[in-house]
Amino acid sequence: MELGINSLDISKLSEAIQLFRFALCFTLQILHNYNIDVATPYYWLGRTYNRKGEYDKAIEYYEQNLKINLNQLGSDHINVAVSYNSLGN
Repeated sequence: MELGINSLDISKLSEAIQLFRFALCFTLQILHNYNIDVATPYYWLGRTYNRKGEYDKAIEYYEQNLKINLNQLGSDHINVAVSYNSLGN
């Protein structure tokens, strides 16, 4: 995940997307779809697509992140607020 974040930080967006997709696939192979750890790659994919200007894709990933956070953490958790904020940007 850190390599993807570093790639995003230096605007290597295509590389970041590849790394976050790998992280998502790897995480999904090990954990079930609604495990809280699966939410993180969805968030970073959304953030990367948002930065790339591909807003429809960003929204898809942010919505998956929100769904998992709501399911696992409840509506009062800070991560849920971050998810809603991401969708609002």
